[in-house]
Amino acid sequence: MGDTPGVIPRCKTGDFVVTLGPDSSAAGAAIVVEAKASSACTLKATLVEADEARRNRAASVCLFVHAAATAPAGLPKLHRWGQDIVLVWDAEDPATDVRLKAGYLLAKALCVRASRHEVEDAAIFAEIDGAIEAIRKQIAGFDEIRICARTVISGGEKIVNRARLMEEEIDKRMAALATHIERLRAASAETET
Repeated sequence: MGDTPGVIPRCKTGDFVVTLGPDSSAAGAAIVVEAKASSACTLKATLVEADEARRNRAASVCLFVHAAATAPAGLPKLHRWGQDIVLVWDAEDPATDVRLKAGYLLAKALCVRASRHEVEDAAIFAEIDGAIEAIRKQIAGFDEIRICARTVISGGEKIVNRARLMEEEIDKRMAALATHIERLRAASAETET
């Protein structure tokens, strides 16, 4: 892959990509391998390049292999920093092959761990999405309550208004009836005298 640009435009960081097969519990996960035979590559530069390789090759883990002849002084023979595994390997010394195999197995284990976290995170996100949807429904319920309350207030105002109009009309009619009754009584009293 070292001659082919990756996800980052015009970036060729990441020499090899290993994609875990369907028999792995992290099927489809990618491990990027960066091989370096340069004495100018410090640990700090190694970790920066490993991060770039992971991003460029869309990989979960970077296995950074330093050539024994050019590895920085004091670099651990096999060590993990987060999602990056850095090791020193000598192609001429078969005794260091075990280090390369151990680094690769560690990379696979990190992919499985990341895959499990992704499954757990997916379940958590599903739960969060469900909670958000339930809250949205409850908020819609508040809107319904507001509409009903306004309807009740409006209905109450109409009822009060209607009762006032009926009372005024009844009072007006009662006053008219009282006036007519008084006239009739007065007329009846005059006739009797």
